Amino acid sequence: MNYLFLIMVTAILAACGKGGGPPKDAPVPVELVSVESGPLQETLAAVGSLDAEESVDIKPEVDGEITSIRLTEGETVKKGDLLLQIDESKQAAIVGESEADYKLAQETTHRADMLLADGTISQQEH
Repeated sequence: MNYLFLIMVTAILAACGKGGGPPKDAPVPVELVSVESGPLQETLAAVGSLDAEESVDIKPEVDGEITSIRLTEGETVKKGDLLLQIDESKQAAIVGESEADYKLAQETTHRADMLLADGTISQQEH
């Protein structure tokens, strides 16, 4: 058993001894470059956001579906320029319905006037 212990201690001491690794005085590799005169190019990288100096909200006078846009983003426009085309079919239907309601109201009023003149209805019913 003593013999086995002695072999293990010798092996451990041999493993801990000097060896391996580079020598401390080894030269460090370097690369030399000659300095030359020349133009210097300056660059700048930045992150940011831009806000328009002037902006406007566009609010149409009538409701409807936009069928075409007549301008491009950033384009300068003047008062009165056509910016958007709105589907006219809904507006035309509303106008037609209003005209029909107006005509019916006129006919109803005319009929009530005639019935009042004949004495068929009273002034309160008119």
